[in-house]
Amino acid sequence: MLSLERMMKDIHTLATYTSKTPGVTRLSYTNEERAAKAYLIKEARQYHLDVSEDAIGNLFMRYRSNNKDAKILLIGSHIDSVKGGGKYDGTLGVVIGLEVLRHLSEINDTLPFHVDVVSFTDEEGARFKTGMIGSRALTGSFFEEELSYVDEASMSLNQARKEATNQPLDLKNVQVDPSQLVGYLEVHIEQGKVLEKRGLPVGLVNGIVGLNWYEVEIEGEAGHAGATPMDDRKDPVIAGSVFMLKLYNEVKDNTQAVVTFGQMHIEPGSINVIPSKTTFSIDLRDIEQAELDRLDQHIHELAKDIEVDFGVSLTITKLDEAKPVNMSEMMMSCMETAIKGKGYPVHILSSGAGHDAMHMANITPTGLLFLRTPNGVSHRPDETVIPEDVLVAADILLDTVLALRDQQDGMMTRKK
Repeated sequence: MLSLERMMKDIHTLATYTSKTPGVTRLSYTNEERAAKAYLIKEARQYHLDVSEDAIGNLFMRYRSNNKDAKILLIGSHIDSVKGGGKYDGTLGVVIGLEVLRHLSEINDTLPFHVDVVSFTDEEGARFKTGMIGSRALTGSFFEEELSYVDEASMSLNQARKEATNQPLDLKNVQVDPSQLVGYLEVHIEQGKVLEKRGLPVGLVNGIVGLNWYEVEIEGEAGHAGATPMDDRKDPVIAGSVFMLKLYNEVKDNTQAVVTFGQMHIEPGSINVIPSKTTFSIDLRDIEQAELDRLDQHIHELAKDIEVDFGVSLTITKLDEAKPVNMSEMMMSCMETAIKGKGYPVHILSSGAGHDAMHMANITPTGLLFLRTPNGVSHRPDETVIPEDVLVAADILLDTVLALRDQQDGMMTRKK
């Protein structure tokens, strides 16, 4: 049987592998992440699962098929976190996947495909300002120049990767052959209140928003805070504030998009000096690519207006982008049947957050199941779940795997 007790033990144990508290801070390629992976490896081997790790740091745990020509059904998520995050974001999906493998191993079920649970490297992007490293490397959309990105301690991504994996890297060897995949499934907390408001433990995702990440640098002119008249200033902070407010209002009043300014740095950072430079981030998301493209153009036009109005120099760098994606109708159908089979109504929703599933959907049939998040709280230490929902999600994931098995068996029978 699937064990809620076993899954909750995994969650609480993995939460202890953190560099600081409250919450969980487990960044990619750190000792804390290595310790968390070691725990997963120990659990996997206890249930006779195959374990491997690729050179980018993706950890795979496999329930092997007896079919020597078997393809692979991937189940995945991530175990890295934001700084001061919660214990369920990403990690829960890996744990639920592992529990399905433990159950299959206990009953010695026969499948026409391998089932691999993958813990993807650095989904969050909290360390190197580039996210979903593992799933992008697996799907061929991670680029070699990103290996030179550095963290706050000026360590490059590639150096951190080398120290953590002790493997040489050839990105072509990390990339998966899509023809060898049956598909990809992911379970993730919703990180919103839609399911809670409807009193539902789970929901079926039909698509994931696209996102653009930018860094904006505004250079002005430093000066004495008391001796420089207000009409003789080139203040980059004021210019940046107006830029942010105008973009915020454009998004709020005219679109379904969302925009966030999560990071800001001011130089020289003295209370009595007009700043010479400010740098801030933009996180822009929408379910429609056309709207993201329009807002991208708006950002650059707004930058030109700000330069003229405030006498500053403004530079915009796009740090990352991901296009909106739709989930597979076939996978959605299998998951919908599994949800109904457990006696729950099917609620379909879009994901406002990015997930590894958005990259996997570009190469293989992909399904994403959301789990109710109490109060919509995520990326915070008080992030939580309703334990009974975890078992519901695990049951649905298992039934989806078995439905795919029956589908594959039926295809093989028809071929004969």
